[in-house]
Amino acid sequence: MIPLQAWYDIAEMKTVRKDIHPPGKSSFSSTLMLCAALALATFAAYSRAPSLGFIAMDDEPYVTQNPDVAAGLTSESARWAFTGTAAGNWHPLTMLSLMLDHDLSASNPCGYHLTNVLFHVANTLLLFILLQRLTGARGCAAFVAGLFAIHPLHVESVAWISSRKDVLCAFFWLLSLLAYVRYARTPNMKNYLAVAAAFGLSLMSKPVAVTLPIALLLLDYWPLDRRSLGAGRLLCEKIPLFGMSLALGLATLWAQGSVGAISQLQNLSFSVRLSNALVAYVSYLGKMLWPVGLAVFYPHPGASLPHWEATAAAILLLGLTFIAIKNSKARPHLLFGWLWYIITLLPMAGLIQVGGHAMADRYTYIPLIGVFIALAWEIRKLASPLLLKPLAISLLGILGMMTFIQTGTWENDETVWQRAIAVTPPNAVAQFNLATVLEKQKRHGEALEHFLEAVRIDPSQPKSYSAIGQIEIEQGRLASAEDWLRRGLRIAPNDVEANANMGVALSQQKKYREALTYYERALQSGERTEEVRRLYDWTKRQAALELKK
Repeated sequence: MIPLQAWYDIAEMKTVRKDIHPPGKSSFSSTLMLCAALALATFAAYSRAPSLGFIAMDDEPYVTQNPDVAAGLTSESARWAFTGTAAGNWHPLTMLSLMLDHDLSASNPCGYHLTNVLFHVANTLLLFILLQRLTGARGCAAFVAGLFAIHPLHVESVAWISSRKDVLCAFFWLLSLLAYVRYARTPNMKNYLAVAAAFGLSLMSKPVAVTLPIALLLLDYWPLDRRSLGAGRLLCEKIPLFGMSLALGLATLWAQGSVGAISQLQNLSFSVRLSNALVAYVSYLGKMLWPVGLAVFYPHPGASLPHWEATAAAILLLGLTFIAIKNSKARPHLLFGWLWYIITLLPMAGLIQVGGHAMADRYTYIPLIGVFIALAWEIRKLASPLLLKPLAISLLGILGMMTFIQTGTWENDETVWQRAIAVTPPNAVAQFNLATVLEKQKRHGEALEHFLEAVRIDPSQPKSYSAIGQIEIEQGRLASAEDWLRRGLRIAPNDVEANANMGVALSQQKKYREALTYYERALQSGERTEEVRRLYDWTKRQAALELKK
C-alpha cells in the first residue's frame, strides 16, 4: 500500500529529509570557465547551422506552410497552439516558439536555426550544472556535458528546425531535474510545484517527456540516494506527475491517430515491431560509439529483419542489464545510466509505430545522457587521472569535428536526401524525396531516375507512379504517362494527384470523356478543387465540341 503520510508531508510543507546536503561546491571562477568553454565548443561545432535552410519534410507543416505560424505570435495563433495540432502532435510551447521566431526572422531560416543552437547551448550548461550539483564531480559533469553538446547523433535535433521540440523539451526537462534536486533537499510544496511546472512545460514542448517521473525515481536511487525514505513514499510523491504523463500520453495517441500517423500499426505485427525496437536500441549504442552513416530517415525493415539480429540484440541488452544489476552496489552509476537510457527511449522505440522509419537520431537527445553518465563515471574509476584530461579533450575534439561535418549535410533538401541515399539501405522514401526536390528544380531527367528507383525499391507506393506520370506528361510521352498512372491507380484508386494527372494525360490525347471520369474522382476528395475544376470545365467543353463534330 502506498503510504498516505507522504501526501500529508507535502501538503504541510514538512521536511522529510534533513540529512541530504549539497555536495561540495567548486569555485565560481572554475565553474564559469568550464561553462564558457562548453558554450564556445558547442557554438564552434554548430557554426554552420545559421546558414542552413528549411527542410521540406516537417519544416513545411511546422513552419513554411503553416498559416498559424506565418501569422506570428497573436492571441488567435496562441489559441490555435493550445487547441490544434501540427503534423499530428500537440506541443503548444514548441509552436509558440516558432511563431515568435517568425516575428523575429519571417521566412529567413537563420533565426530559427540560431534559436535551436542557443537552446542546445543552454541545455549543455544546465546538464553540467545539474550533474555538478548532484555529485560534486566537476570533471565528470563537464565531460558528460561535452559529449551531450557535440556528439554527432544530436545534430538532427539541433540542425533541423522542426526538431525545436527536442531542444525545448530537454530545456524544461533539465530545469525540472534541477528543481527536483532542490525539492529532495528541502521537500515542501513550493519546490514540488516548481518541479511540476517545469515538467508541464516540457510536456507541452514534446510528449516524450512522459518518462520524467521515472527519471526522478532513478535520481532517488543515485546520486540523491533517497532510498531510505522507502519505495512507497517515493512513488507516492510522483503520483501527480504520473497523472500528467498519462493524460498527455493519451492525448498524443489521439492526435497521432486522428491524422493517420499510427496507421502502420495495423500493417506491422507486434513481433515485428518488438524485433525492430530491440535492434534499434543496440543500433543507437553502436552509432554513439561510432557515429558514422547518420541520416534523416532509416527505412523500416518490416518483416524482412533477420530473426538472428533481433535475437542477438535481445541477448546483448539482457547481458548489459545483468552487468548493471550485478554491479549496482559498487557501481550504482551503471544501473542508473542504463535504466535511464532504456526507459527514456521507450516512447520512441517503435513498439507503437509512428511513420515509416525504423529509428531516428533525434530520439537519442535525452536518452543518451544516461549512457554518457555511466561511461564518464566508469572511466573515472578505471583510468589513470593523468590520462583522463588529454583523452577527454582529444575525444571531444574529434566528435566536434564530426558534428561540424555532419551539420553541413543539413544544408538543404537535396543534401539531406543525397546523404540518406548514400548511407542507408535501399531507401524508397529518400529516393522519392530527392526526386521531388529535383523535379521542383526542373531537373526532369535526374528526378525521373530517382522516382524509378523508388518504384523499384517499393512498388506499393502510389505517389511515385503519379510523379513519374506527371514527368512523362511534361515530356510529351502521353502513352507512357497513362501506363504509369494506371499502375498507380490500381494501388490507390482515389489518389487525387494520380486522378488529376490521368485526366491531363487523357485530355491531351483527346480522350475527353474518359478524362472527365478521372477529374470527377479527383474533385470528390475536395483537394485542389479550384485547379481540377478548371481542367474539368475545359475538358467538358472540348468533349461537347467533339460530340457536335
